Amino acid sequence: MATRRSELATFQEQLTRGKWQHLEGHPDIEVKLIKRRRVLFLLARSQPRRKKERAIRRRQRRALAQALKRLQQAVASGRLKNRDKIWERIGRLKGKYPKGTPFVHLKVSKRKRVKLDVSWDKKKFRQALARDGAYLLRSNESGWTAQEFWETYMQLTVVEHAFRVLKSHLLIRPVWHHYSGRVKAHVFICVLAYALWKTLDHLAKRAGLTTEIRKRDPQHPNASPQPRPMTPEVILREMAKLKIGDIRMETTTGQQLVLRRVARPDAEQKRILSALNFEIPERLSADRLL
Repeated sequence: MATRRSELATFQEQLTRGKWQHLEGHPDIEVKLIKRRRVLFLLARSQPRRKKERAIRRRQRRALAQALKRLQQAVASGRLKNRDKIWERIGRLKGKYPKGTPFVHLKVSKRKRVKLDVSWDKKKFRQALARDGAYLLRSNESGWTAQEFWETYMQLTVVEHAFRVLKSHLLIRPVWHHYSGRVKAHVFICVLAYALWKTLDHLAKRAGLTTEIRKRDPQHPNASPQPRPMTPEVILREMAKLKIGDIRMETTTGQQLVLRRVARPDAEQKRILSALNFEIPERLSADRLL
């Protein structure tokens, strides 16, 4: 469904003209349905994404302009005369500022003296501004509305997130099995683990469980920190700190009595357990005699 970013150039006119539609439940997302032959396209643009992309480009373009100005001064003063050295410097700048290089044209001319000419493509820059925060989706389902198109696409992100959870958080890595029974068992474990993960996520959201803000961000001292919904990853990380230990006592007959007990949860663990309505058992197994 998703297309390459370069394909947005074929919809440059639609990006700058016509009305956009706001999605229900997503006030920051605007969409536009376009049908070409038997293919349905959905132009979407996000305001937060647009601000982010423009900020990145603005920072790199300004830094590139300042660096090129210094390079021009070095060439004009005669401190840098070798054309190959000039192009090496230009190559390093292009590698350092990739977001700004598409809009600049550079020319090193040599007549009596070496000269570096710098010109900016304003038309190309305006076109890039129109594409900021936009992406293009494609489907052969011609009967979809814009809302249905978007919701179907978002299902793909849920599937991708599921694979990331399996590999990163649950640490279930792909294994090359040689027998069908082992493949089915591995798939069953993956599905079961993800089902438990989503169940924990659902319980945390239903309970309104949030993270506690204990200190302000030093980079934003004037900002008021807001609590965020607690994710299953944070819950499992906190509960992993819960200790289980064995208490060994020697009996009068010379045997050892092993008592396996669960340590008392700390304040954060108690808050999580209380919100989820869980109870930690005192013991996980029967006492043993060795």
